Order: sequence, then C-alpha cells, then structure tokens
Amino acid sequence: MRCGGHGPSLGARGIPGSCGGPRSPARCASVLHRGISEGRARTLIGRTDELARLLALLTTERATPTAIFLDGAIGIGKTALVSAVLATPGLPRSYFARPAESPALIPLEGVRGIVEALLDEDLPALLADGRSMRSLRRRVHDAITGPALLVVDDAQWLDDDSLDLLVELLSTPGATGTAFLFAHRSSFEPERLSRAATRGGLLVTRLSLGPLDEAAARRLLGRYGSDAPEALRLAAGNPLYLRLLAEGGRALAGASDPTGLADDAPASLDRTLRLEIAGLPTDARTLLHALSLEPAPPPTALPALTGLDDAALLRAADRLAVHGLTDPHQLEILHPLVRAAAYRDLGAAERRRLHRSAAGLLRRPLDRAAHLQRLGAHLAEAELEQLMAAASQVLATAPRSALGLLEPTRRLPHAGRDLLLAHALLLDGRPREAEPLLARLSTTDETWRPATALLLQSLRIQGRPDEAVELVREVPEWERHPELAVEAATLMVMHEHSQDLSRIERAAGASGSPGVRAALAALAALAHLRRGDVAEARAPYATAREGFLSITGSEMLPVIDAVTAAGWSAHMVGDFAGGVAFVERAIRLAEQHGRFHALPHLYSILAFLSIPLARTSEATELAEQAIDAAERYQWPDVVPLATTAALVAAPDRQATEHWYGRLAALAPPRTWWWREVTQIFRARVEIRFGLPAELSTLRRTEGTVFDIQKHIGLGELALARGELRAAQREAAQAAELERRFGVPYLSGQVAHYQAEVLRAAGRLADARAAGRTAVAQFTAADAPLYVRSTEAWLRRLDRTAGAAGTDGAPGTEPLTPRERDVAQLAADGLSNREIAARLFLSVRTVESHVAKILRKRGLRSRAGLARDLDGPGAERRDDG
Repeated sequence: MRCGGHGPSLGARGIPGSCGGPRSPARCASVLHRGISEGRARTLIGRTDELARLLALLTTERATPTAIFLDGAIGIGKTALVSAVLATPGLPRSYFARPAESPALIPLEGVRGIVEALLDEDLPALLADGRSMRSLRRRVHDAITGPALLVVDDAQWLDDDSLDLLVELLSTPGATGTAFLFAHRSSFEPERLSRAATRGGLLVTRLSLGPLDEAAARRLLGRYGSDAPEALRLAAGNPLYLRLLAEGGRALAGASDPTGLADDAPASLDRTLRLEIAGLPTDARTLLHALSLEPAPPPTALPALTGLDDAALLRAADRLAVHGLTDPHQLEILHPLVRAAAYRDLGAAERRRLHRSAAGLLRRPLDRAAHLQRLGAHLAEAELEQLMAAASQVLATAPRSALGLLEPTRRLPHAGRDLLLAHALLLDGRPREAEPLLARLSTTDETWRPATALLLQSLRIQGRPDEAVELVREVPEWERHPELAVEAATLMVMHEHSQDLSRIERAAGASGSPGVRAALAALAALAHLRRGDVAEARAPYATAREGFLSITGSEMLPVIDAVTAAGWSAHMVGDFAGGVAFVERAIRLAEQHGRFHALPHLYSILAFLSIPLARTSEATELAEQAIDAAERYQWPDVVPLATTAALVAAPDRQATEHWYGRLAALAPPRTWWWREVTQIFRARVEIRFGLPAELSTLRRTEGTVFDIQKHIGLGELALARGELRAAQREAAQAAELERRFGVPYLSGQVAHYQAEVLRAAGRLADARAAGRTAVAQFTAADAPLYVRSTEAWLRRLDRTAGAAGTDGAPGTEPLTPRERDVAQLAADGLSNREIAARLFLSVRTVESHVAKILRKRGLRSRAGLARDLDGPGAERRDDG
C-alpha cells in the first residue's frame, strides 16, 4: 500500500506509509495510532490557535486554490504543527515531502514523497526510463485530479528540479480545491514559489510561528521533567531548545554545573544532543545512526544496516520516538539538528561502512549512487563505475545532479570520470571550469576525440573561436571522427575564412549516424551560402531540414548545436516556416533534456525566423530569452546577436532606439557569421537615424548572401545624402545578385529598395510597379510582415500621388528618407527640439529639413503635414 490518502504521505520510505519492513501491518497501525496521539498531545502546547487557523484555511470549501507559507525559526515547532495538521481527519487527500539539508543528488529528490505517491512508482525508476523533466512534471501535474493537499516541510532545502516542479504546479493549478502548505525557516524567502502562486491565481497566506509564551514554555518544560529557570531563559520560547535543554539538565545532574547549561545556547544544545545520543540504549543508538544517513534508507534496509531483528527494531524505534528524536508519524529523524548530531556521532569508518552497505542493499542505480558518492576517495573501482553510470543517467536532464555525484570523487584519478565531469560542467553552463579538464583529456589517447570535441565547444561558447580554429588545424583527418567533424565543420563555416566543403561532405558520407548526417548537411548548406552559391545550398539544406524533422530525439541531441546552422540556412533561402518547425523542435528537446548551453543560439535564430512571419512580439520575447540564457550559460557572443534580432523586430521608433542603444553598448561578436548579421543591421539603423555608420561593414568582400543587404544599406545611405546616382548603382548591383540567388524574399527586398530609388527620382508610376513586384515576391516567400509593410508603403505612395494629381508634378518633389522621418514626427506634433532629440540631430539641422519639406510639398506651414503625409500613428515599416 502506498500512502497517498489522508494523513502523512510518505511514498515508499516511511514505515507508517508503506507498513513494510520490520513491522507487521497490525503492529504498524498500532504504533502509528499511538505515535500520532502522543505526538499531538506533546507538540500542541501553546499552538492551538495556529493549528485552528491552518485547519480553517485548509478545510474551508473554496473554488480558488490556496497556498500557505508557514515560517519560523529553527526548532520553533513547524514540523510538529505540520504533523498535527496531517493527522487531522477530514482533510483533502494529502501528499507530503521533506527535503534533506544536504544537496539533492537525485533530480526531484526534494519532492520525492509527493512524486512517488502521485505516480505510484519509485522516483529512480521514473528517471531511468528516459523521460524528460518537462514530461515528468506534466505527468505529476495531470495526476492531481481532485481536491488535494501538497505539503512540503523544510522547504528551504528544495533542490532546483523540485522547485521547478512546484512552480509549475502553482502556476497552473489544475484541480479545484488544491492546497499547498510550505513550512520553511524565517531566513528563507520562497520567492519563486510565492511568485508562482500569485501568477496561478492562488489565495496566498503567510503565517509566522513565534516563540511560546512563558506559560506554555513552562508547561512544555514540565512535560520533560524539568523546571530549570536557566532553560526557560536560554530557550526563549523555542520548543526544540526547551526539550533538549531539559534532557541535558537531567543528563548532567550531579556534575559541577548541575543544570548543564551555559550562556551559549547553541553550544549547550550541541552538547546536549551528543550527550542524549550517547546515553541511548545500544539498539536505539544503532538505529538512529542508520536513520541519519542521507538519503534516508528504506525500511526494508534497516535490518541489514543495524543487525537488529524485528522485535529489537520495534523497541529501538519506540525508544527514539519517546525521546522525541524521530517523527511519531514515521520512522524518520525529527529535526535536521538531530540528524546532524547523530551523523557526527558516527566514526568516519562506520559512516563509510553504513553508506557502502546501504548502496549494496538498493536496486536502483541512482539510489546506490547517492550513498556511494559519500565514500569519496575511498571508492573501489567497481563502485566508481557504478557512480559514473548513475551520473550518465541524469546528465542530460539534470547536469547539476551529475556534478553532485561526481565532484566528491575528484581525488581518484580516472579519465572517464573527468570527461563525464567536464561534460556536466559544460551542460550546466560552466565552460570555463570545464576547459582545464578537457585540455588535459584532449592529449590522452583514451579520451582525445570526445574531449577535443567538447573543448572546441567550450572555446566556441566562451567567444574564443580563433583559438578553437587553431586547435582544429592541429587535428588530422577530423572528418573521420563524427564527434569531431560536427564541431570542426561548425567552426569552419561560422568563423573560419575558408571552408573545405569536400571535407565536410566526406565526413557526412562516412557517418552512420542520421543526426550527424543532418548536422553536416546543414553546415554544408551554410558553407555554400557563405560563397553566395544559393542554388548549390538548396539540396544539402533540404537534407538537413528533413533530417531534423524526422530523426529521433536521441539522434538530434548530440548534434543539437548544428540545428542553428540549419536555421540560418532556412533564413537565407527564405524557408521561414520550415526553419521554425525544426528549430522549435530542437528547443523543446534542449529544454526537456538539459541541453541548456544550446538554448541561447536556438532562441536567437528562432527570433530571426519569426520576424518575416509577422511574429514580432514573439521574436522580441525570444531575443530576451536568448540574452538571459547567454548570460547564464556564459555565451557572450550571443548577446549582441540576440539584441540585433530584437532591434530588427522593433515595432516602432521608440523600441528601435531602445534596442539600438543596447546594441551600441556591446562589443561585436567574434564569430564571423554573427558579426556580419549584427553589423549589417546596426549600420542600416544608423543610416536611418542619420548617425555615423561604420561603412566598412557594408563593403562587399566575399560574395556572400549578405551582399544584397550590404548594397541596400549603402543605397539607403546614398538616398539619405541625396546622392541619387549612387543609390541607383547600388540598386543595379543588388538586382544583379538577386537574379543569381533566386530567393523570393531577397528579390522582394531588392524590388522594394528599387521602388524607393524610383520614388526619389520622381518616377512614382515606376515606383508603384516595383512596389507591387515586391509584394508579389514577399507573398511567394510566405513573409507576411514584409507584405504588409510594402503594402503600407504603396498606400503612402498613392496618397502622395493623389494629393499632387499627377505623378511627379511640380510641388511634389520626393522627400529623402531623413526628410520623411522629420516630416512624420512634425506631423505627429513634435517640436523641432523634440525631433532633434529623437533623431540625434541638431535643432538647426531639423529646422533646415523642415524648410525643405515645406518647399517640396508646396506647403506654407507645418500644419498641413498631417494631411499631406500619413498622419499620426501611421505604420512606418517600409524597409522591406
């Protein structure tokens, strides 16, 4: 039987919950009933009001879920109050967990009791079946099908994975009548939990448990057979301190200090606990030692760990409960202070013996590993291999748990362990810490290939691609080794000035892995695009797209970084929707399986792909996620790239200025591809704003697909300066490239720019025809944002021609892009000074622009601009 009903829910651990192990069900029920009765009688002195308030909150029928945060100092009685709540009849079905103070080494260990009771399966088994954390959290969420009470005691010790689960449950409470009770120390602020509860619309209540008043403290002290005034003074109303000081006073009776108390309460408590444990009968002390292990051993392991038979275990358990050292509801140490004192009471050799014995009694690799890692440098080789196997099992979904298992074994020399440790550090977003390990392992015959691949990735993430390229050059025939080929090809294509396509293609042909073939096809497509060979890029891109949409998740995960190369290829050939499909799939896998290091770039490329699809708000959100992830996982090059995506997606001038300001404060990426993207778009914004632009970034150098954007940027600059012939030359060169590339959305951008040039030349009919061509090209490219912006541009052109009555009539001399910006702001009612501040111009320059605008439009004052132009709030996305 699993405990998931009324009363404390203990998963598969506690004897009362499972009623297994050394007790028979009948004895278990009898002891549980007696323990609950005694526990409530003992612990509720002075807490009647608090218990009544908690029960009122939990038993009142309401449609709104509730979350209660119960805080108090260490030993103030939170656990006793929670136990009393759980023992009260009439509550909803209850689920209970109590995380341990030591760091969790198994994902979700902090809420293990809740997860196991809800899903009716052991946590290690749930983790061993390859499920992602996200799917496991969803299963737990869906398992709460009716009114339920989820209780977490000592919530300050929750691990990250457990917090993530609780945050999801609080944010989207599914079942009506769900309630949460979190007990935690006053020094711990459960901000993530309280924010999630507020976001989920829960009724949030905070209760603080204070000291007992003097009368209640005297009654409690008397219950433990003491009336020492010093105990009252030192305990200051703390129930745990009162009990321990009372026990200490009895233990030290007859000594030179008859009360056994000093002015230093913590020292007195520690001494009292040690004396009390030392004075226990041998059987009870032995059982307490076994229970002090972390993780707590299951009841079925206690006979072997203690050497006690059923009757002796029962007597020892009762003795510990009488002393108040274990929870009366379950065979578990009552308080972290008691657990720590009992564990310290063990000698080092005895600790190792118990942990080794506990590991040998457990079937699940993760349970065994949690005990084996406590052996540290005393692990035998076979035990270290078991520990590594468990760490490998959780590496993908919880790299921090893998680190916790492996870190204590560092003193043992083992190349395989070091490689696993470095990989975990990399996945946990700590590439700088992984680098020294990988540098050493890359020179060892046993590990050089996987270590070198991870070292290349580490350098690339840190924004040091030059060093990574130099390292690749030292690797002979990297195309023969799949784990190296993808990293080497990525560096060649994204950063290196020369790309050896033949080596990339040989590597793809030599690999038997569908994931590696898809990755190398994506990189080959990108290499073609760098050369401007769009036609040659289409076939490998199609292979990559099909591969990343069809291969299994386990095949994609090892090469997930290369999905971004396929995403850039999708953007360059204009397959926006197709790129979104496989990049979104990669993001889901990365989030579910702990490939967090890949998320910054995946979010960034998805942002760029989303913009032409008119998903600009989503693109901005993705860019912000990419920036956050890049800062968290130490990938500095992604920050300016993601900021550029937000700049391109900006819906208005104010947002554009905001993101431009952020981009201008950043150093450009060191990765060539990202640097090109960032600097081209930055230069075009600077041209539009009339700011000094770095023109070297717009000069055509390698004949890549970026060259069309460069020609358009230079042409925009020429138009802003009124240099019509130069603008026409850039339009002609962009058109020549467009015919060679044959990419519809690039053709649309060229046509739109040509329309701008024709308008500047006063050829409004030709400009209208070019604009309509751009609309057709953008429609063919399935780029609705560009369709809309060009159609808006055409409407403005038609209004201009309609106001004049003829194309190019006197008095309708076209405005330059800068003049249009000034005119629009003037039409919106801004003063010359406000326009100057907005456009980073001098007031005198704005005055000159306004005068030219009025002359060209045939107006006597700026009052007519609102009618002549688009009017306030008109759409201004006309850059294609």
